[in-house]
Amino acid sequence: MALPPDEYKFYFVMELRSGISQLIRYQNSVESSLEGNKRGVSNLLKEIEDYESELPYDERSSGIFESVQAEHDDFAEYFPNILRSTIIVQSFSFFEYHLKNICNRIFHIKNTVFQLNDLQGSDLEKARIFLERTIKIDIRKYNPEWDLIKNIQQLRNVIVHSGGEHKKEKQQLENFINNHPSLSVSNTYDHRSVIKYDPDIQEVFVSDNKLNFEFLKAIQSFFEKLCEDPKFPSL
Repeated sequence: MALPPDEYKFYFVMELRSGISQLIRYQNSVESSLEGNKRGVSNLLKEIEDYESELPYDERSSGIFESVQAEHDDFAEYFPNILRSTIIVQSFSFFEYHLKNICNRIFHIKNTVFQLNDLQGSDLEKARIFLERTIKIDIRKYNPEWDLIKNIQQLRNVIVHSGGEHKKEKQQLENFINNHPSLSVSNTYDHRSVIKYDPDIQEVFVSDNKLNFEFLKAIQSFFEKLCEDPKFPSL
C-alpha cells in the first residue's frame, strides 16, 4: 500500500538521515580505533629507541625499529586512506541509490512515458535528465551541493577504477584535488612499464575525514532542497 504524499516525504528524509548518521558513526568508530593503534605503536617505537640508545652502536638492531616503523606508517597513513576512500565510494553509492529510488517512484506514480533505464549515461546523468524531462527540475541549480557531488563522482571513479591513480589531464579533478585541503597526491609509476617513471600519473590520498563529512552533509542538503522544490510532485 502506497504511503500518503506527506508521509512518504517524511519517511524518505528520516531514512536518509539515519543512513548518513550510520556512515558518520562508522567512520568515527574506525578512525578512533586506528588512532588508538597508532598511539600504541608510537609508544612502542619510543620504548625501542630508549632501549637501543643504551646499547653500544654495534649491538643495535635497526630491523626491529624499521618493522615497527612500517606498522606505525600503516596506522598513520595507509589504513586511514583506505577507510576514507572506502567511505567516499560508499557514500556516493548511498547518494545514487536514493536518487534512483526517487526517479523510479516518479515513474510508477506519475506513469511517465520513459523510465531511468531508458536513458544513456552514468546513473547520475540519467537521473538528472529524467528529473529535468519529467518534473522540470534541473538539479544542477542546487549549489554548492551539485558541484561537490560532481567532483566526488570523478574522485570515486578514480578510486574504484584505478586505485586512486589518475592522469593530470583530467582538469576538473586536478583542480578539485589541488584546492581541497583533505586531498593530496604523490607521483607514481606507470603500471604498463614498471621501470618507467611517469610524472603525469598521480595517486590521490584522502588526508583527513573532513571531505567525507562535507560530502555527507551535502547529500542531506541536496535531497532536502529537492524535496522542498515547488516543482517536486506529491509521491
